[in-house]
Amino acid sequence: MSLNIYTAGNKAKASEVNSNFNTIFKLRNEQAILDRSKEITVSDQKIIDIFSAAAGANTTVDTTNTTARFFDTNRYECALPLSTIILEPSFETITNWSYSETDANFTGAQSTTHPTEATYDYKLGSNSANAKIATTYGQIAQSVDFTNIHFIYFDYYKDSFLTSVGGHGAKFEVLLDTTIIYADTTGGASAKYNNYIDVSGYTGTKSLIFRVTSQGVNVTWTGSVYIDNIRTSYQDTYIQSDTTTISTSDDKIFCTPLMHEALSGSDALTFDYSMDNEANWETGNAVNTWIDASSATNSGTLSIKLQLDTDDGSTTPKISGWCTITSD
Repeated sequence: MSLNIYTAGNKAKASEVNSNFNTIFKLRNEQAILDRSKEITVSDQKIIDIFSAAAGANTTVDTTNTTARFFDTNRYECALPLSTIILEPSFETITNWSYSETDANFTGAQSTTHPTEATYDYKLGSNSANAKIATTYGQIAQSVDFTNIHFIYFDYYKDSFLTSVGGHGAKFEVLLDTTIIYADTTGGASAKYNNYIDVSGYTGTKSLIFRVTSQGVNVTWTGSVYIDNIRTSYQDTYIQSDTTTISTSDDKIFCTPLMHEALSGSDALTFDYSMDNEANWETGNAVNTWIDASSATNSGTLSIKLQLDTDDGSTTPKISGWCTITSD
């Protein structure tokens, strides 16, 4: 936050006065977002919301057209596309994945049971109740150059065979060569999406391994893990609002995002707006400053797109809410 302070006899520059006004409006809007239950629909604050759900607490988010990723019930961030470094990340084909096992009771294959992207997932586990020796496993692996990978996200669904009770059952692991970088030993069936693994400390080519390992001696169990949707970098995306009614005389606009955390590196935020039912968009506008919208066509409806721009794909803006004002 930056405010200009004046003393008697000082001359205030227009840019300094405008900067002070922008700071005040920014703080006012952030408070309005936090006090969203007090939203007055006839006020100049036309779009006020906090992202406690995908559509927002006040349902101002157009979830059909929004391309950003809703995360952890409190924020939107850049989308995670399928990996372009790890081959066949959605298992629609499995030519580059190598399956191996140390016990014939394990199995691995394409599946259509629990996909989270496209048609297929990869099923890894056992359909046989025969006893399995401790530390035996079934796995899939692929050689990957981790030099430019900052993190891995992936989805999976596990059956109830995974249990840590008495050290029996099985566990699901992700490894780089021989280093375990993720492990699930919890009991019960569950779906886990957007699992995050920081791999920024690894460089060079390593074997990426998804493995189900038996626990205990001569353990009898059946069940599978279904893996899908591997992502390795962020991509630029946006949050789009539903349309709301404004006065046709409004020719100024001010948009405030509620930041979940400060921007990282060269990540950036701008916003686009439409005042004619999304027929035309005015793009690339700065947040937290009054924008002259007098040249935009105004038919009495307002929509905004908050643009989330990642710098190198390793970080993302994280937005927990928004407030947009219009004025004549």
